[in-house]
Amino acid sequence: MKRFIALFLSICLTMCLILSTAQAAIIQVKKSQYQITNEYYWNSSRYYYYAFSLKNTSGYNANITVNAIFYDAKNNIIGVSKQSEVACENGYETYWCFYNEEKFDHVSTTISLKEDTRYEAGGQSSINLTVNKVGNKKVILIAENIGKEAVEFLEYNILFLDANGEVLSTTWGYLTSNSEGNIIAPGEIKMCEEKYSKGFSDVRVYIHGRID
Repeated sequence: MKRFIALFLSICLTMCLILSTAQAAIIQVKKSQYQITNEYYWNSSRYYYYAFSLKNTSGYNANITVNAIFYDAKNNIIGVSKQSEVACENGYETYWCFYNEEKFDHVSTTISLKEDTRYEAGGQSSINLTVNKVGNKKVILIAENIGKEAVEFLEYNILFLDANGEVLSTTWGYLTSNSEGNIIAPGEIKMCEEKYSKGFSDVRVYIHGRID
């Protein structure tokens, strides 16, 4: 009987080790699908923000979903948010921004990627983006489509940063317009300018588009 119990316990321990190893392998595979390249925290008069840039390293053009959970200092959940984005090109970054009404102590995210079979890759690699800082209050974006296909809904996010790399303010918009079919054609150039009246030390710009 004792021998049987010992054998049973040994089998259970072995199974636990196998399951633990398999779970660790799954987590590692998931993390290898992407990299968090930058994280940002700031607040306005109304909200507290958490943002990051995510590089798709999965090997395929992906639809990405991010769930964010905000916690207070006692680890109580005080806010949740979810965002999804299509046509996140392999090897390129996308920008993700979440906010909460209450001040949070920390935030956790779950990130999932699924191969995008609807849109072609190239929405970001097709764009040659030039960022010109004019003094410390204005930024000019010049985007040229150097690819062979039209890029749709070319969105930009601009972060105005202080000397320490902290976020002072942000803005976003589209370099394409409804009147032009929301596309930037091959060889076409689109331009825009954004201003921050209080002045900045540096800017960081993220773009995202798709090819239908």
